[in-house]
Amino acid sequence: MTNTPQKILDELNSLGFTHATGVPDTIMKNFILCLDNDKRFKHFIANREGEAVAIASGAYLANKKCFVYMQNMGIGDITNCILSLNNLSQIPLLLFISWRGEKGKDSIETIETGLKTENMLAKLGLKLYKFDKNKIPALIKMVNESVEKNRKCTAILVSWGDLD
Repeated sequence: MTNTPQKILDELNSLGFTHATGVPDTIMKNFILCLDNDKRFKHFIANREGEAVAIASGAYLANKKCFVYMQNMGIGDITNCILSLNNLSQIPLLLFISWRGEKGKDSIETIETGLKTENMLAKLGLKLYKFDKNKIPALIKMVNESVEKNRKCTAILVSWGDLD
């Protein structure tokens, strides 16, 4: 049986994604390990979330489909990129965002951001979806269609255990 990270990558590949970039995170560990071993994707590890958004935006301008993975603690770092580059220039990206501090649980430094994650992303103009491992193909297709139709960055929020 195919594991959850592999199912996600298979679906992304079927939709034409060839590049990936992001900042490693504990919640994303299994996904990143799977991505590292998948030769269908060019994988660029970024130092900061804003750098990942910039890399993916450059790939988009070069007619490559690139997705971003990041932790919600990096939302502040992507704010300028999303507002002044992506939204303004209609450079749509698919972002997988791990949801640290969700429902007030996790390390103490993640709780306030976790409780405000959905609101912060909405204020940036991102459409939000919650990850559901039982609906991977349908979810990824629906989000990809939203990204392409609306030409806006769209996020899938990933909770602890979703990618195990």
